[in-house]
Amino acid sequence: MEIVVLAVVLVVLTLLSAAVLTTAVVLVGDEELTRDTILKCLGITVVVTLAGLMPVIGGLVGIVVWFVGLIVAFEKTFGEAFLIGVCCFVINIVIRLGLFAAAAAVMG
Repeated sequence: MEIVVLAVVLVVLTLLSAAVLTTAVVLVGDEELTRDTILKCLGITVVVTLAGLMPVIGGLVGIVVWFVGLIVAFEKTFGEAFLIGVCCFVINIVIRLGLFAAAAAVMG
């Protein structure tokens, strides 16, 4: 039961993180809300989520993937990527804490 709940939490986190990243990219940059933008953000978020599952260095790898993905996929400068990254990081931490608290309540 716990594995299923955690898997659902990871999928929901990935989708919400992609939505947050898409919103930040559209608001901060000159990107338009298109299918390509959403797919790029979802791709970056999936890779970052999978990297985050690695023990010990997952968080560091995730940060590097996040910045490199923003710079390469959306042709952002380091400053723009940093601004987007910090905004998304803060929002995603709040979402993550809420979802894991809900999962802990479900698991008992």
